[in-house]
Amino acid sequence: MATDTPTEQKDIPILHDVVARGQSELYEALQAPDLPEIGENELALLQTELASRIHQLADGLLHRAIQEMEAVLFEKVSNAMREQLPELVDDILWSHFQKPKR
Repeated sequence: MATDTPTEQKDIPILHDVVARGQSELYEALQAPDLPEIGENELALLQTELASRIHQLADGLLHRAIQEMEAVLFEKVSNAMREQLPELVDDILWSHFQKPKR
């Protein structure tokens, strides 16, 4: 296994550096004088809209995930029944008629 030289390691961005750079850019953008002032009512409306849209997104993602899980479970149960039912039926019929199993 080859190891990176110290120069190559410094060229690879580290998640901490990327996040720190993003935070500083966001902080600078929020400090920009050209941002409009937001009143309490408008802020409350924005918070409500964000919460509503996030809830709708989560609800849709969960609904799709549940449908996918349901399909997988249905297939597994169907395959297990297809595999196990013939032997079960055979056992019950043979035991009912008291004949030795083939």
